[in-house]
Amino acid sequence: KEFKNAPPKMDSKKSEMKEIPKLGTSLDSRQGTQLTFSMMMMEKSFQDLKELQASSLSNMSNLIGKPSSPIFQSAQHAELQSIIQCLTKQVTRLEREKKKNEETIKDIQRLLLRAETDR
Repeated sequence: KEFKNAPPKMDSKKSEMKEIPKLGTSLDSRQGTQLTFSMMMMEKSFQDLKELQASSLSNMSNLIGKPSSPIFQSAQHAELQSIIQCLTKQVTRLEREKKKNEETIKDIQRLLLRAETDR
């Protein structure tokens, strides 16, 4: 009977372990490429969100700034302010996630490099 969490068996032919200590799995360059591509896509959506926030903020401030506009009414003004706060929180959260992801990418790149030199 084999257990799911049993340690990996060593082949007598393969005396060297191909595991990377930190992750416990081996990464090939294809996976590294996929991770890099994922990071690029996340960076793009992050930029899109920042642009959306910037245009939303300028549109809202243009509308709020005109007393003749019905949006100038206080209830709607408060609602717009809460939307602005929400967008700002989202961007802040995305910036934190981006930093974490960049660190993860750096770690993985270091591990890939170490795996290459260990071969």
